[in-house]
Amino acid sequence: MIDITIDQIKYFIPFKVFKNKNAAIEILDELEEFIYHLEKICTTGTKRFETKDALNKSNLKVYINEILNSNEVILVTSDQGDTVFSTIDTPNFIRTSETRMINHIKTWLKTTVKHSTQISGEGEKDRRIMFEKIHSKFQKAKLEIRSLLDYVYS
Repeated sequence: MIDITIDQIKYFIPFKVFKNKNAAIEILDELEEFIYHLEKICTTGTKRFETKDALNKSNLKVYINEILNSNEVILVTSDQGDTVFSTIDTPNFIRTSETRMINHIKTWLKTTVKHSTQISGEGEKDRRIMFEKIHSKFQKAKLEIRSLLDYVYS
């Protein structure tokens, strides 16, 4: 998702789709915050968000797999029911609670997890390596985008 967003920003700059270069920079800044947020989620193994009434905290597991990097599939299981979210036409996704699909994804995920490394709450070495790559790649893209913005919007 991060790579796709960066590619879209690069694509739209020459067409001057952004009102001004600061609009694109704001997106980059938010994307960078998002990367740090994901890193924190992986480090703690929890997803937290606060409302006025409560602090909500859920445990989660994040895995990396060097072979499967094109699928963005999220399986949500809860007492109220299970749901699968999957990208279909980036940035769009489908959502289903259909039993056959849920069972298929659960089986697929079990197989995938066997060949993956958990990086949420554990797997510090692999998590650090992965996020160092993400941060480095992002910083290079940020420099390229800022340079392109200066050229197009000057």
